[in-house]
Amino acid sequence: EADDKAFASDEDLESRLAIICGTSTCHMASSCADVFVAGVWGPYYSAMFDGLFLTEGGQSAAGKLLDFLIETHAAFQELQERARQLGVPPSAALNAHLASLASAASVPLPLLAAKVHLTPDFAGNRSPLGDPQMRGSIVGLS
Repeated sequence: EADDKAFASDEDLESRLAIICGTSTCHMASSCADVFVAGVWGPYYSAMFDGLFLTEGGQSAAGKLLDFLIETHAAFQELQERARQLGVPPSAALNAHLASLASAASVPLPLLAAKVHLTPDFAGNRSPLGDPQMRGSIVGLS
């Protein structure tokens, strides 16, 4: 059975951020001291590593929001057909298409959306604001 300490020192663990993504996102940080941050959950003692405090923040349904945006896009059926032809999941076909767009534009992939701004709080904000009434937006599509 592995010991938590066998992988890194407490100091190493304090300088790392764990990001867990699925239907929601969660950012988790450990510290030797109990750090209180407004809008961030915790600190919780020994919740992730023995003897360390855990703080965490994230957004509920963030991954599901991406699914919704892709699946309701007018080109989704075309994407599904392309994915079927390639024998890959739609996300892989979309990533390949984005890479080819970036290559054709001679820009790094992240710059394809340099003028698009997304506020992902479509179903409220979990942290750091903890405001269930917040609403998201996408600006710069045209």
